[in-house]
Amino acid sequence: MKLITKLFRRSITISLNQQKKLHYPAVPDLKQLREKEEQKIDGEFVSVECKPTELLKQLMKDDQTLQSRVERIQKEFKIYEYFSSCVPTSFRDKHWLYLLKTNDIHERVRYFYFMGLTEQREANDKQKEEAKRAAKSEKFMENLEKFERGEMVYGAPGYTFLFYKRSITEFYFWNAMQLAMQEQMPRLLFDCQFLPNMQTKEYGRVLRSAGHAFFTNLESRMALPASFINVNESDPNTKNLISKHIVPSGTSDYHKHQKINPDFYRNDPFHDSKSAGRSSDERDQVIYLSK
Repeated sequence: MKLITKLFRRSITISLNQQKKLHYPAVPDLKQLREKEEQKIDGEFVSVECKPTELLKQLMKDDQTLQSRVERIQKEFKIYEYFSSCVPTSFRDKHWLYLLKTNDIHERVRYFYFMGLTEQREANDKQKEEAKRAAKSEKFMENLEKFERGEMVYGAPGYTFLFYKRSITEFYFWNAMQLAMQEQMPRLLFDCQFLPNMQTKEYGRVLRSAGHAFFTNLESRMALPASFINVNESDPNTKNLISKHIVPSGTSDYHKHQKINPDFYRNDPFHDSKSAGRSSDERDQVIYLSK
């Protein structure tokens, strides 16, 4: 056991040095690592359980080889956890899948470090986001109190909305142009009837193309009024396209009502005379885009 621990400790040192070359955050030096080990010996060390997931448990019942490999990885992680400063706290199916595919202990040690580093980054990002959200909420309530006292308050929820000085003129100018051209320009249609049954690879390509076409048209000098037809509100692909790539892009919660959003239809009123109630001349002006 003593020999295995020495070899494993050497593998950890090698892998952490390799992490430094990849510009990862610096790990503690040997003195700090030794102090940390002494603290663990004094009873401050709290072990992290490297449990297999439910799916892996089901697979292990009928596979003795798989069970032995999982137990080996658990033992390796227990030693890694004792010596490392960047330890993951949870194992998912994707983590186990990667670890079971590896045949090199150095690669598994590097992956343990990567898992721990990813968790730390996610925790830091979450903490920063919560602090930012709390500061924003506090500022909002402060402005609301001033507004209720009758003071002049700039920004939400006051009398005036704040915009970037360089873009405010352009913002109102393009909105005015789009409103003026609503009845004079042909209409641009995005047909969503093919999205529900679309394959993942093709859906990603259509997602990028639709978003690019929509915002390119929106920012052009001769912007066409756009609409989305055959929209299935219960389809995840359609909801993802509209909610993440069309409506909220570049728009905060306070300013959504100031944007000119496209129209959404469950059917195709522009080519169905019964639903549209328009003359054939107006329907002939439609530029119809489909799959």
